[in-house]
Amino acid sequence: MSTIRFVHTDHFRLGTALSGLSDSPGWLQQLATDCVRQSVRNVIETAVAKQAQFLLIAGSVTESHEDLEPAVRWLDDQFETLRSRGIRIVATANDADTNSGLNKICDIVLSPGQSLIASHTGQSNVHLNVCSTGQAGSGDLAVTIGEHVPQPASRMVYHAVPSIRPSRDRHDTSHSGTMTRSAGAVQAVSPTETWEGGCVLVEADTTSHTIESNAHTCDVIRFATERVSLANVAAGKDLVPTVIQESDSLSSRTSRTTIVDWVLNANIAASAAEVKTLDSRALLADLRDRMHGGHHGVWPRSVSFSGESALQLFADDRAALEEYIDVANGPVSSFDGTGVNSHQVCLQGGIGVSADLVAGLSLLHRAA
Repeated sequence: MSTIRFVHTDHFRLGTALSGLSDSPGWLQQLATDCVRQSVRNVIETAVAKQAQFLLIAGSVTESHEDLEPAVRWLDDQFETLRSRGIRIVATANDADTNSGLNKICDIVLSPGQSLIASHTGQSNVHLNVCSTGQAGSGDLAVTIGEHVPQPASRMVYHAVPSIRPSRDRHDTSHSGTMTRSAGAVQAVSPTETWEGGCVLVEADTTSHTIESNAHTCDVIRFATERVSLANVAAGKDLVPTVIQESDSLSSRTSRTTIVDWVLNANIAASAAEVKTLDSRALLADLRDRMHGGHHGVWPRSVSFSGESALQLFADDRAALEEYIDVANGPVSSFDGTGVNSHQVCLQGGIGVSADLVAGLSLLHRAA
């Protein structure tokens, strides 16, 4: 089998700091400081471990021109691992400054409108050259880059679409000789980026015209939004232990440090005195305290209730509370929760357990 094997990665994001960690513990801030560089190192290690013939950087190495010069100096040292093993480095540049900087450390730098042509020359050797996209050239595999997907050609075509978010499928096989993929950024840098960062190993069989690709995770820190559902009516005191149990389960499924926004979907029964414990800030503080500020597996960034959550409130004097809930949280149904002639009633607190609702109920309880 004659195979052209390479690692495709998109954006390195060197020099970019992670956001959303303003109140994180010291160990996490220290880990975040170097996580982007470590993710890039992991890409290089993947290229070595998988015996890639070249590394393709289809996206940008930095998100700011101010970071370009120090990034090039740092990459020059890291790329020595690839050079010593005969793994060539192919990058892309959309402007003259980036082209000039990357030309110092890469074997080939592609400008807009150019494609990479790879030819299998026997054993494990691959010859690389550059031609303008759309030209015939000669070779076994054309690697094209950009938003525009080229028309099918007589030879194999791998089309890289640089993106922050990777393609959904982690594995893909094409028997037609064409494939389009995004590798995504090597490391997420904000809580809105809840996907795995890394690179793609691409293997193109020049005999069967089959292209196979497999995603490899390289990120160090991962952001996630996790939902915890409590189907039955639960007491407020049960919420944090349930989240800790889910956190332990999540930690056992990944070797990465995961920063989690927890969303609780629950029907909660509470007295007026217990309402203050449902405040999202109080829940988060309790969760972090019991987890000793978080640990190297999972760190809770926030805790909130879903829009489907509901509050059943038990109170001795319902008049003011019923009126407040009716105004703040929608229609309220009330019923006797403990039996005939009881002074305690249960109020169904509409849809949602919002922070404003919890704060208002706490104030009414203190005023009473």
